[in-house]
Amino acid sequence: YAILFLKTILHVAGADAKVSDPERTWVVGFAGVCGEEYYPESLKLPMCSLENLGFPQNIIDELKVYQPGDSDVIEKFFNDTDKEYVKHARFSILYYGLRAASADGDLHPKELQAIY
Repeated sequence: YAILFLKTILHVAGADAKVSDPERTWVVGFAGVCGEEYYPESLKLPMCSLENLGFPQNIIDELKVYQPGDSDVIEKFFNDTDKEYVKHARFSILYYGLRAASADGDLHPKELQAIY
């Protein structure tokens, strides 16, 4: 689930039709210092901790080239609001999506709309 979470953050940042270099750098950097922490029912979401530093290189590499809109699986993934992972991820997507989208100094109205 964590890679879908990270790609969703890129979708928010790219809602203004492009992911700027600062936005992508923010998401890749976030993934570089945050790793997967296991929650009840095997829910995997990014968690920052000194014991669990960074996602594997293959995930970092995937984020470096991923283009929002490449997959409709993210929209389907997070529309299932009855699932535990969606309940746990909702506020994190809001927070980290806004941080990533504003990394270039311009929080576009379409980026705000993408969160809703």
